[in-house]
Amino acid sequence: MMKALIADDEYHVIQAIRLLVPWEELGISKVLTASCGQEAIALIEAENPELVITDIVMEDKSGLEIMDFVAGYSPASKVIAVSGHNDFEYVRAMLTKGCLDYLLKPLETDTLVATVKKAVEAYEEERRLAQGRQRLQEKVLSLSAFYSGVLLYKMLNPKTADGAY
Repeated sequence: MMKALIADDEYHVIQAIRLLVPWEELGISKVLTASCGQEAIALIEAENPELVITDIVMEDKSGLEIMDFVAGYSPASKVIAVSGHNDFEYVRAMLTKGCLDYLLKPLETDTLVATVKKAVEAYEEERRLAQGRQRLQEKVLSLSAFYSGVLLYKMLNPKTADGAY
């Protein structure tokens, strides 16, 4: 099960997001909240949520700073930005940094739920791909070790040494 973090300095926005999204239905078992950027960063370090929903403009840290922290600390996490500012520079900066989507306040329920669902699906797909790559790498390493042993044996055996080289 996944964890999500909602970071916003407006309490009513946090509560609205908590109530509007069917978290468990989407595979999210724990929803964390932060009322400022510093608290969000501390929760990201402590809990490593797979999904971060962050306001862009908060008093102590911006959503851009949180996005930078997530990108460096937990790059697999998906970030959704929410803002009351329809500023193209914010949108561009967040998307350039890897933000999944940028939603304007007031939030529309259908759009919010669809975006959270998209984030969960993207995270799960990347996790599946990473697990597949890991299994393949383990297989290659085990085969490599096996064939290295066979080659070494052939090199040390006088009858097969010439062919092994």
